Amino acid sequence: MKALKLKIIPTSEQYSILDEMFKKWASLCTRMSFKNIEIEKLHPPGNATGIWFSKSQLHQAKTDISDLQNALKELGSQKKRELERIQFRRTELKEMLDDPTKRDALPNKPSNFRPKTWVVKGLLKTRYHLVKHWEKEIEKLCRIIEKKEKTLKKITKGRIRIKPKKISLHQNAFRMNFRKHLLIINPFGSPGMLPLTLNILFEPIQPLVGKNRGLSSARGKRYLQNGILNYISFSLHSLLFGMGYTAKMLRAKNPEKVAKRDEKIKRKQAKFPQNKKSIEKLIGRNLAKDEETILDNEFQIFFDNLLTNASKPTVEYARLLSVLSTEIFNRDEILKLNKYPILVRKPINKYKCKNIKNLKPREWEYFLQLGYEQLLIPKFSSESIMGIDRGLTHLLAVSIFDPRTKKFVVNQLVPNPIKGWKWKVRKLKRALQHLERRVRAQTGTHLPENSMKKKIKSIENRIENLYHNVSRDIINLALHYKSTIVFEDLERRDMKQHGRKNSKWTKSLDYALSLFDYAKLAFLINHKASTDGIPVYKIGAAGTSQNCALCLLEGKDANANYTRDSFNKKIASCKVHYKQIDADLNAARTIAVSYHLELNNPRPFNSRG
Repeated sequence: MKALKLKIIPTSEQYSILDEMFKKWASLCTRMSFKNIEIEKLHPPGNATGIWFSKSQLHQAKTDISDLQNALKELGSQKKRELERIQFRRTELKEMLDDPTKRDALPNKPSNFRPKTWVVKGLLKTRYHLVKHWEKEIEKLCRIIEKKEKTLKKITKGRIRIKPKKISLHQNAFRMNFRKHLLIINPFGSPGMLPLTLNILFEPIQPLVGKNRGLSSARGKRYLQNGILNYISFSLHSLLFGMGYTAKMLRAKNPEKVAKRDEKIKRKQAKFPQNKKSIEKLIGRNLAKDEETILDNEFQIFFDNLLTNASKPTVEYARLLSVLSTEIFNRDEILKLNKYPILVRKPINKYKCKNIKNLKPREWEYFLQLGYEQLLIPKFSSESIMGIDRGLTHLLAVSIFDPRTKKFVVNQLVPNPIKGWKWKVRKLKRALQHLERRVRAQTGTHLPENSMKKKIKSIENRIENLYHNVSRDIINLALHYKSTIVFEDLERRDMKQHGRKNSKWTKSLDYALSLFDYAKLAFLINHKASTDGIPVYKIGAAGTSQNCALCLLEGKDANANYTRDSFNKKIASCKVHYKQIDADLNAARTIAVSYHLELNNPRPFNSRG
């Protein structure tokens, strides 16, 4: 599921109405979660004034609260499993201290020991310690257990305190006009409240001038329009074939649930002609015969394969929806779409997030969040393989391997300015801490944390922009060479962060690797690749930095011929193929070759294991 945020520009009067709306919605949802109030008691009276929500909007609040409570139950079960694991660990340590036969003592120093059960499990790296250490460990575990038990008590109550930041709109509570850039919301049940007509941005405000002749603004406009068209297509698809909560019952085995599911499916099938007429109202014309045949064929395919959950939108159907969504987008009418968007607001000054109660109505900026799935993903025929490896001196090493010619057509190192930027952030944080301590010692006043964070805002924005620019460049490179993107596995156990190992070299290496978010950059590349249909894979990290890529490709002993410089680990050499090569670049080549030879368990990026 993807999300698109469109900015809302309210008038001066609408700011106060929206502010009151968000506050009342938050208090309403909080009361419903705390007291489980029935919806009938919250209906507006006949002489209601001010903001009161309609029946359909109250039902939306009920569903939101139930979804949050179900998520809270899942979190509670997860916390319960963690608590049981920690309690079992504590009992093991207590039994070891009470019973000397359950100790694995050090041969030279019997006073140092470790639990014998851990040795049986294969935890041979556990160190030997004195009694005092294990007593302290038990005290730590007791404190953790107390905290976990407190959180479990809060979770079991099922009370959720909602912040005034989001309102889920019911599908009957909003209308849109794409040509005039209008959003009309009417979630109100009070007769005195008129619908709010808000201005909304469907394209960037910036003119198509500036750097590179306004290419960034044109790209932003194209991205927004594609997102809106995908959202309209997805809303049409959900109108025709959206199952809602029935989708959770597809694998039901209980006879009562199976009967309910079948009834709902029959009702959905019976509504299909009515849904086609509602689509004709949206496009402002009758469907052509070939369009009706495509929809009827999709109807047959969808419900035939519904219980096996193997139905995917056909290409003809997805193309038809994209054509219809373009017609709807170009219409000069106020339209109702079959989706549930979310009104979102954020503080204009993001460093005031902790004090949202004191914010004035004009200190918020408002957005409409649209959730959708891209039905028509372009076909991508892969002709080459792009291997990507993370580095220290350089941010990334990128190499593209062409299996037909068995040559590396692209060898590129992405510069790494983040290391210097993060050092600046670290120095600024230290300077601000010293300043805060000095001011507090001299005057007794405490400098607010938000005003201190403002100093590092520009550097954080620079880092964020770099991630987006680098990911976009890699996607453009993959599109140009028609490359499958391959990463090494991010879940590497031998590359821990923040120096958990003892040696100085591994500590400095781990700290340098943690200076930039490799996982975030990989996530951005995978997210942008999905819109263009580019396949993204990952392989195991074993041997990618210790093997020569060309030796691996030719079937030679890749590890024996490859060596790294003892003084400069960035430089590597191979006895057979080259005197010197960048080690990160060779690792990127090895990743691409390993995927080509199906080594190190290649699998899709989002898969586990």
